[in-house]
Amino acid sequence: MKTKKHPVIISVFIAVLFVHSSFSQDSCQTREDIVSSTGEQAFNRYVIRFKAQGGHLNTDLKIIPTVIHIICRTSADSLRMNQARVRGQIEATNKQMLRLNANAVNTRPIFLPVAANCNTIVALATKKPDRSSFNGVLYHWYPDFNLNRDFNAIQAATILDPDKYLNVWVVPDGFGGAATFPWYRTANKDGFWVGAQAFGVTGVDLSPWTNGGVVFTHELGHYLGLEHTFHNERGDFVGRCDLAHDGSIGDFCADTPIDWDWPLGVEQCVDGIKNCPGDSELVTQSENYMYYNEDSCRNMFSKDQRARMRACLYRIRSELVSKANLVYTGISRSNLPADDPTTEMKITIYPNPASDIVHLTYHKLAVKDMSITIYNQMGLKLKEMHSRTAINELDLTAFSEGLYHLVITINHVSVTRYIIKSPSAIRSF
Repeated sequence: MKTKKHPVIISVFIAVLFVHSSFSQDSCQTREDIVSSTGEQAFNRYVIRFKAQGGHLNTDLKIIPTVIHIICRTSADSLRMNQARVRGQIEATNKQMLRLNANAVNTRPIFLPVAANCNTIVALATKKPDRSSFNGVLYHWYPDFNLNRDFNAIQAATILDPDKYLNVWVVPDGFGGAATFPWYRTANKDGFWVGAQAFGVTGVDLSPWTNGGVVFTHELGHYLGLEHTFHNERGDFVGRCDLAHDGSIGDFCADTPIDWDWPLGVEQCVDGIKNCPGDSELVTQSENYMYYNEDSCRNMFSKDQRARMRACLYRIRSELVSKANLVYTGISRSNLPADDPTTEMKITIYPNPASDIVHLTYHKLAVKDMSITIYNQMGLKLKEMHSRTAINELDLTAFSEGLYHLVITINHVSVTRYIIKSPSAIRSF
């Protein structure tokens, strides 16, 4: 891997060391100064029970209704943050959450066995709490906006019900972000912010180090209960390579090797190698989304991180991803699971993920009339088929890689299934 350093970034991260618990526009500023929070300890214990009961094995797709708040000082801010840029960010994060990101091929072989498809996506809400329609994006005008001075008050004034929406604020300038951990959330403080120079994948104002949409994904990880991979870097395990995979310390994920160094700078795809006693080495997961690295260098979540996020969505943030809330926030009913679970259970789709041809089988279903409609993850209808007999095969050859919704209607009963188009067609969770 390359080791080209960026002095500007290094100076920024050194400065951040002294303002870690305050807001900065140049780094992830999610609070970690309270190491032994009772709320986090309770969540950690719950994650252990959740995994022991097999909850982490569930692969149902979780959809998080999301509203993007664009804070503008000038009209130029609003013009830069257009709908296409928002869509680009949503699509980038969803690919990263589903491990469909193009740079997944750069995950080092040592970590491939634990690289995870998180089976979770974000989707723009289309209904406000007052039941009016919108496109999931709200613009707020604050000509004299200052992040350190104004953000808390603006967050409280503009937040939509955090039990029902993931609120994300895009702030002018900066390429950092900060999130509220699930155990710290309140009615007026939840969600996360991202600096404009790190939001989206297109835009002349994007920082060259944060132009892959990863900062949003990183803060989403915090929002769902993940710590930095170097969490509690000043703990009593410094230099303890024998504790590399102890899931009770560090970031509480056994498959992200323990890391006791706060990254002072960002190198091009830094390898994360640490020296251990006896001339041995420890390879930390520097390609992890919860590490500090350039966007192009980060490409994976781990299975234990996935388990923490799934546990969060199963308990603390369960209302957010409930079927009732998807309807409330305007995530299209046609994209929701069936009201009739018996029909759902009688349809099998394989392989999934798939590279080209998908097969469908129907168990004890007399098909007299059916249709299949394919939508992309933004809700755009791509293809529709009708038949008086069973449709047993779908050709995905012409589709790009990504997540698709199949709305299958059989004898006037509709169900939705989710399918992933992936050239490798290798499932990981």
